[in-house]
Amino acid sequence: MGNESLDKAVQAKFKGKNLSCARQIRKQLGLTDEDKPNEKSLAIKIGELIEQKSPARINWWRTHPNFLKTLCELVGLSEDEILSPPDNLIQFREFPELTPISINDGLEPIWKPHSSNSIERPKTLFEIVANHLTGKSSFLWLCIPPGGGKTLTIQMLQKWYSNEVHACFAKDLTDIECTPANALPFICSIDSSNGNSLKIERKIRTLKSHSNDVVILAPFKNPIIDESLSYLKPSLISEWRERLLGWMDGRIRNSLRPGKWNSEVKERILEWIQKSHLDPFVRTPGELIALCAEFYRDPEQEIFLYERAVNWMNSQFSHNSTMIQKNDLEIYRKSISQLFKNRALCWEKISFKEIFDSLKSENENKDQTAQRYFSLKEMGWLRSAGEGFEVFPSWVSAGILSPEESEKLPDLDFDDAKDWGWAAADHSRSQWIDYFLSEHFLKFDPDKLKKFFDSLDSETLEGFAALETLIFFIGNHSDSWPKNPMKSKKLVNAIPWNQFFENLENYGIPLVGTPFKFPLLGTEGVSSCKRLSAFLKMGWTISLNSEKPEGVEIPEIYRWIFPGWNLEQLRLSEIYPSSGNWWIDSDDLFELSIQLLEKMTNLELPESVDDTPALFIPALLLSEKEWPLPKNILEQQNKSADKFLKRNLSGKDTDFKRKFSQKFWRLLDGSPKTKSSTVAGRISWLSSHHRSLVQTILETLPLEALVQTSKNHGLWEIGTNDPKELSLLPTQTRLGLIQDWILNSPKQASDAFQAEQLLPFLTPEIIEENEFLFDGILEALRTANTMKVYEFAAHIWRIHPEKALNEAERLLKSQETSDNARAWFERAPVSHWSVLAQLIRQNEFTPDWAKLWCQFHLKDAGSAADDLFELMKEISGKEKQIKT
Repeated sequence: MGNESLDKAVQAKFKGKNLSCARQIRKQLGLTDEDKPNEKSLAIKIGELIEQKSPARINWWRTHPNFLKTLCELVGLSEDEILSPPDNLIQFREFPELTPISINDGLEPIWKPHSSNSIERPKTLFEIVANHLTGKSSFLWLCIPPGGGKTLTIQMLQKWYSNEVHACFAKDLTDIECTPANALPFICSIDSSNGNSLKIERKIRTLKSHSNDVVILAPFKNPIIDESLSYLKPSLISEWRERLLGWMDGRIRNSLRPGKWNSEVKERILEWIQKSHLDPFVRTPGELIALCAEFYRDPEQEIFLYERAVNWMNSQFSHNSTMIQKNDLEIYRKSISQLFKNRALCWEKISFKEIFDSLKSENENKDQTAQRYFSLKEMGWLRSAGEGFEVFPSWVSAGILSPEESEKLPDLDFDDAKDWGWAAADHSRSQWIDYFLSEHFLKFDPDKLKKFFDSLDSETLEGFAALETLIFFIGNHSDSWPKNPMKSKKLVNAIPWNQFFENLENYGIPLVGTPFKFPLLGTEGVSSCKRLSAFLKMGWTISLNSEKPEGVEIPEIYRWIFPGWNLEQLRLSEIYPSSGNWWIDSDDLFELSIQLLEKMTNLELPESVDDTPALFIPALLLSEKEWPLPKNILEQQNKSADKFLKRNLSGKDTDFKRKFSQKFWRLLDGSPKTKSSTVAGRISWLSSHHRSLVQTILETLPLEALVQTSKNHGLWEIGTNDPKELSLLPTQTRLGLIQDWILNSPKQASDAFQAEQLLPFLTPEIIEENEFLFDGILEALRTANTMKVYEFAAHIWRIHPEKALNEAERLLKSQETSDNARAWFERAPVSHWSVLAQLIRQNEFTPDWAKLWCQFHLKDAGSAADDLFELMKEISGKEKQIKT
């Protein structure tokens, strides 16, 4: 197979004439008639590229990069697309214009193999698979949602590593062919969990008996419970969208076809996802790549989701017109709406029959419908999700279901809970309901709400679900409440709170309204932590931003859920559950806890750290009030809270940061986690446990706080903490701290070992500006043993030769320990040997080591050799006189 991309490009630009293309390349390069290759030869080389005749001939282009670059610019293709055999390139089917991947490309690592290991380096899905191939005949089941990269991983293995592994696709487990006889590692991506359970068990036993590693990639859990089968469900890192967008941004802007894409598009996409309430619909890399394809073609932010969804599908159609017909698009759009309204099915697990029936149009036979179904699946618009299929990307289906021009849900009457409450109670559809409400009901009308709530029958599923859903919706969108205080009060008063609390007492925590705003990966439902966190956020938001409606009775167990309406009855020591991360890490909750703490009138802190509510730690640390905090409160502080504190502090003034740093530093006194109470010990612990905050704390911590810690606990503990930790302190702070230590800890400062540890912090500038500090260290060095003095002298000669020369002269004249004086001469650089020789000649007495010093260094003295030789002659002459 030839290079079809290049062939099409030459056809389009030069009407298929290689000679015209060659002529243009030579013209662009400014070649003359005498320059080789001539037009005809170059045209032949272009033909060889198109036909992919032989690697040797194609290599000519690699060795002539100026010709290759010019050809790329003329035809609008990358070097990989031109040089690599087509079979070795992998395209993104969601984004056909994106430069295909070659073996030399690196994907962006955005997966955490073990969700519990927060410090583990993110990996690509390809890396996760490759890391498992150890040759130990292990079996791994990887659960990856649609759009997670299963197809891409198998394609990479097939195209680039076919001699090392056996990679393949299969419909389900029973469809997997026998493993290869050559015992290569076996990797297979499967779509469906269908199949006879007995056959599935038999197939897994066959795979387990394979003589090499086996990896199964599937969008569902392993159907067989067996401890010998390793199961892994990687999770996406929290900033995966930003990371993947950065990778694609560089790929597009560095290509020869950036189109309308520029440096602002990446941020525009993130803003658009947030503004359009699309978090639950951009769940996987594949869905984000598809959205980028739409922004690549039209980066304008104002375009509605409905338009983007239709535009993306039309663009996909233009790239696959032979696969799907134009009228199929309209049938597909209608089928999505039809499937969504079908209460009998699970939206995330639509069966083949349900899809097939929805795609069938009038006067059409089964073969034609089947062809449409298989074409849609081949294009990736229908993707297997274990027990069924789902519409992909989900943001496209959300757009199709909600044309912006409509004032109500698609074919659903918002004023009647019976018409949509059932969908809010269905987990597989609830996130769509939240999106529809965001699109069509964000301008709150208190009168309309009151009328709606009055018509509710909460004894029915539809009424029960609609009540919870709307209350949570109102809480989640407090920023869109009427700005008029009276209207806001009227809005909150329109809610039948007593009915809501009665439901809570009857059924427990909210059942249907809570999953919103928490994008779900896969089809496993919503955890109790997410439900509790959403419940807390809703109650705090509404109660802190409104007065308690008259006549509302809040059960005691829910007073902490609506704290703004019960401020005088609350004690922080009574919050339940008090400690631990039972709540989902959320900046919203941290912000709300700050508001709540400011309003509380009877704040009582628990005495034990076990009872300290972790959710309130950032608020307590940021509060300007001096609360009597438990000294070991930092044991409950987690990384999410640290990151929140860092973001919050970035907008504060220096004085506020200084007070925060002092408070945090004082709390380290009682934390048993710190291995040492010394200054260096605390810095070491901060660097390990509060990495997000260490820079802010150390940059703003007053010198007085560090000095006090140094006086009480020491600067560092010998043999435990490396004093190099002090290098994290700002220069002037560090110098002031060390200078105070030398002044107030004479016994420690005079210790040669500790003085030696301070030397790495000395620079010429520091020595010039801090004479007293340097003199204090030198004083300590004078008491050291000879070996230490040699080390000190060498260091000071390197960083400040003038100071070293002064010390050498002082020791020479003072006739102090002979060996210590010699150390400063022995460690001096050759550039100072002449000066040192003159010092000895001018001195009142000659050290007994001076002659040996000259003899030892003479052969390496260079221009100083004459001075050393003259000194040696003088010393020898004096020795003769003494003998005579």
